[in-house]
Amino acid sequence: MDLRFDGKIVLVTGSSRGIGLSIAEGFASDGANLGMAARGVESLRQEAVRIGQTYDVMTHAVQADMGRTADVTNFVQECIAQFGGVDVLVNCAGDVPSSAPLLGRGGFSDCGIDPRHHLFSEQLH
Repeated sequence: MDLRFDGKIVLVTGSSRGIGLSIAEGFASDGANLGMAARGVESLRQEAVRIGQTYDVMTHAVQADMGRTADVTNFVQECIAQFGGVDVLVNCAGDVPSSAPLLGRGGFSDCGIDPRHHLFSEQLH
């Protein structure tokens, strides 16, 4: 079974660092062209250039907050304009709010309903 993504267009949110960046790099290593989004534009652009050069793929970096509908729409529209379509979307944007306890000190069950709602609403937006 061929699992390569040669020429496919993959959009990855939260792709300037952490898991999102690793996922973006994994798709690029399999030949995918990337639409990358994150709130921090400087590191996002640096990583997009690095990944593009390392794996000889096209990348398009868009500063976007996935909690804002206008940013989400702009990200998708820019990527469609750049690449002509989208084949895969991976949403890795989201964070645990500062009001939530660290996950090692009581786990998710101690977060309460509001912090969990914040976390999952960003993931499922």
